[in-house]
Amino acid sequence: MTALRKLGLVLGAALVIVTGGIGVLFLTEPGGEPMAPMELATGAVTEEQLSRAAGQRVFFAHMSVGDDILSGLQALYQARKTNAPGIDRFAVGDAPAAVEPGTLVHTAIGENGDPIGKLRHFDEAVRAGLGGSVDVAVLKFCYIDFDQDTDVDALFEEYLTTLNALERDYPKVTFLHATAPLTVGPSGVKQRLLGLLGRDDNRVREQYNTLMRGTFSSDRLFDIALLEHTATQAGPEALDRGYSSDGAHLNETGSAVVAAGLVRLLAAVGS
Repeated sequence: MTALRKLGLVLGAALVIVTGGIGVLFLTEPGGEPMAPMELATGAVTEEQLSRAAGQRVFFAHMSVGDDILSGLQALYQARKTNAPGIDRFAVGDAPAAVEPGTLVHTAIGENGDPIGKLRHFDEAVRAGLGGSVDVAVLKFCYIDFDQDTDVDALFEEYLTTLNALERDYPKVTFLHATAPLTVGPSGVKQRLLGLLGRDDNRVREQYNTLMRGTFSSDRLFDIALLEHTATQAGPEALDRGYSSDGAHLNETGSAVVAAGLVRLLAAVGS
């Protein structure tokens, strides 16, 4: 086999990996060391904010990054030696009949890759009883819900339609709105290949996030993407490697930093 043919086979395989398995290509790339100590998160919230947030009745619908955020929430309260809210998980279709003050109930919502389905499940959960027993509700999409085939405008319109109807029917519930989480950016040869193919799913996520930021006020927006890239020097469209455990999920520091943002929002709702 000639050297030229070998090179062609290598490049061809690389393109197949990029086009057919982009998630595997860079989402599993290990994150770096945390770029900031735990104090970055604990210093971002006050005792009063922690107390107010802990007193709320919250419904949080999410997938795996949401589990990271909840772990960060617990770590945040433990680090500050402050009473944390109760955190109770339930299965979709089996929501609690009542939610006590000081409790955050949560569920793994829908299926990854189907954000419209997640919207429907969120709507159903609220209407099945949670809308009458919580103070705050928030749906968080996953990074994997966005790729080059996502019709961002259509998804956003569906989100607005669903949430506007919920806010109309449940005026006592404060609905928070979450931006889509990011992933770390590819590097080296991968970066060049992705650039040539015009593929960067973070750009799709940020298209959606831009619509969210332009529509909802900061006191109602859980801007996960902004919190994830705060320490990034390369730009806003990537998860900070120092906040990630695998290039997509959050490590201990990243989880706590994002959780601190949620605490500030919940505290503002409860003030």
